[in-house]
Amino acid sequence: MSLVRKHLRDRFPSADRAPSRLRLVCRDALYRLRGSPDGLPIPPAALHVLVSGNARLGVAEYFEVGRLCADTLETLLRRDGSSLGEIEALLDFGCGCGRVLRHVRLRTRARLFGCDANPAPVAWCRRSLPIGEFSVNGIEPPLTFASGSFDLVYAFSVFTHLPEPLQQPWIDELVRVLRPGGKVLITTQGRAYAEQLAPAERRRLDDDGILVHGAARPGSNECLVYHTARYVESKLARGLELRQSETGAVIDRRRCLVGQDAYLFRRPVSLEVAPRAAPR
Repeated sequence: MSLVRKHLRDRFPSADRAPSRLRLVCRDALYRLRGSPDGLPIPPAALHVLVSGNARLGVAEYFEVGRLCADTLETLLRRDGSSLGEIEALLDFGCGCGRVLRHVRLRTRARLFGCDANPAPVAWCRRSLPIGEFSVNGIEPPLTFASGSFDLVYAFSVFTHLPEPLQQPWIDELVRVLRPGGKVLITTQGRAYAEQLAPAERRRLDDDGILVHGAARPGSNECLVYHTARYVESKLARGLELRQSETGAVIDRRRCLVGQDAYLFRRPVSLEVAPRAAPR
């Protein structure tokens, strides 16, 4: 059983045992009344729906998805012989409301940074999460960080919302801000998501390795991108060393509980990257 499948089944009920809407509303009300387990503020419901694009997820489940992502990151690093405890500085690219970073900070003493193209969640993080430094980036590179700033960069559900012309430039930019030997984790909508596509679209995905819906709205939840593992490993992450990967699984399609594919890459020490372009 894959890591993603195991965590999702442990934490969320299957479709035939899904809690009623009333139970979810009551559980979320208690969650907001008692506060989050980590003691940090809970983002407004409208903000976490803006970030996740999933109105079916309650606050408690939103929190658990963040924990799942942190678990996935930690486990893939451990399988690769390293740990979050060894990291000195890390970047959450596409941090949203900090739903992953708030869990990661409990597992490392690293300096924490988060950035996002949407200024609304970044503004909330700056006001509410005194755990790191948060900044707004453009929909296109570059980032404002110096080359080699981070030991680790992760991007959960970011390349799932970038049209193809932006994908390689952003991979190159994330590699640029990594130190030589640093690692980057990305997730994609892979085989589990492809099951919902029409047959003709699945054939296009198989042939091209990538399928994009809503390219006119890059960075938003209206832009949905699907990848094959072949495309990610041979084209998108060319020049990087694939260290670990996990395949996502469908847990509850009705409630949009589907695991994305996760890839952990390492920047080779010998890999040369272009210097940062001047911001536009």
